[in-house]
Amino acid sequence: MHRLLEFLNTKSLAQSKILLVEDCQEDTMLAQRMIEDYCSYSLVHHVETKADACIALTNGKYEIILLDLDLPDTTSIADVQKIRCYAPETPLIVVTGTPTKKVLGDVKNYGADGIINKSALTNLPFSAPIERAVDNIASY
Repeated sequence: MHRLLEFLNTKSLAQSKILLVEDCQEDTMLAQRMIEDYCSYSLVHHVETKADACIALTNGKYEIILLDLDLPDTTSIADVQKIRCYAPETPLIVVTGTPTKKVLGDVKNYGADGIINKSALTNLPFSAPIERAVDNIASY
């Protein structure tokens, strides 16, 4: 079983720390609401840039990373690999508005555990888009 799905199935997310890397306020609010609905006691650390994500990962440990691809300081999809270097064992889910086959293949090659469309963040329990993200990568 994939390590992220194993985590979701065996561990309570009640006290988990989630790193949310997102620069859009609306998408941040959607993601936080989804997480709060699923695991109301989770600690969501929100940052808006890749640089701040790297600092957060240097200073702390997280159970899940949700990473937007289009950040103010990202230069390419290869930035996924840079984030992965800071947390090689932490499940990394890429959240994007454009999950094309090329993007899917690239994020998989750069070490993401899953990819989901931002539209999946609405009206679903937290586990559903995360499981879909892992399925998207596994089936590529």
